[in-house]
Order: sequence, then C-alpha cells, then structure tokens
Amino acid sequence: MGFWENSFYIRLSDTQKLPLCATRNPYARELKPLVFADNLAVNYSRCNNQDSQANAVKFIDYMSSVDTKLWIAFSEDLDSGTPPQRALPAIKAFYDQP
Repeated sequence: MGFWENSFYIRLSDTQKLPLCATRNPYARELKPLVFADNLAVNYSRCNNQDSQANAVKFIDYMSSVDTKLWIAFSEDLDSGTPPQRALPAIKAFYDQP
C-alpha cells in the first residue's frame, strides 16, 4: 500500500529520472503489474438515510467511471505537463479506450 502514490511523486521530483524498482515481498513468488483500485468505506452512523446512501452510490459511480480513471491515470487533475501516473487502473473498460 502506498507504493504507487509515493513512486509517482518521487519520480516527478527526480531530476535524474532514475528507474524505480519493486522487490518481491516474502509472501510472493514473483512481481505482478501494479494496479490501483479505489475503495470507499461508508460510515453507517453518518450515512444511514436514503439521501446519504444515494450520494455515496453517485460518488462511487463517478470514481469508477472510465472518464474519471482516464483523468487520474493521465494526470489531468494536476498541473499541465505532469506525466501520466505509473499505476494501471483495475477496470477492464479503461483498456478498451483508444
């Protein structure tokens, strides 16, 4: 957890553009491609009515949309000229885009 977020900003500030490496953890036999997934935890005591639940579903739909995934993956939420993110969205429809 946190490798993707940190590696993006480390890479962004690295003037030498040195390669980033991932190492195997003791529980894995090989490296796998890095993907990101968004998670949302809903606090039932704060989100216990239909309006709150409907708003949570709308937010989940927005964050899960291909347009939002493209916006984040290609750093369109950051300053102009910022390189694309290094992680791959874990949503199949993302890869059906041109």
